[in-house]
Formats: sequence, C-alpha cells, structure tokens
Amino acid sequence: MTNNIQHIDSVVQVLKVVKLTLQVLSRRDSNLLRVEATLKFMLKKLKAQKTDLGIDLDNAMSTRTCRRRSMLSGIMLHLQNAQVT
Repeated sequence: MTNNIQHIDSVVQVLKVVKLTLQVLSRRDSNLLRVEATLKFMLKKLKAQKTDLGIDLDNAMSTRTCRRRSMLSGIMLHLQNAQVT
C-alpha cells in the first residue's frame, strides 16, 4: 500500500511540473527565449525530484528537444539573446 502511495505521489509531483510548464508555454506572449528558459526550468525540476518517472521524463524530453533543434533555432536563440543584452 505504501509503495503505491509513493508511486502516485511521484506521478503527481511530475505532473505538477509539467502543468506549470504547459501553462507558461501556452501564453500568447511566449517567445523562443521564454520557451527555452521554461524547458530548462522543467528539466531542472524533473532531475531534482530524483524519482524514476522524473528522470525518465527528463531524459525523454532532453533527447526529443535535441532532435528537434535545428541550426535555425540556434541562430534565432543567439539573435534573441543578443537583443536582451
């Protein structure tokens, strides 16, 4: 019984991080810089949980993000950062 409660608690904690991330990403004023910061925040929080589910989701999201990035997105991030400073 306790093991099941721990698993449920782990799922709830991971889903809280994902919910917060999706709320930020779905805002109308989101831009590439905000998306990048939000994803980094999510991955950091998932790693910090030190649960199997959090680590697995972190690994999956990191892998997927790396595959989806193109040279163009890197250039856009660089230009966005240059405008900030």
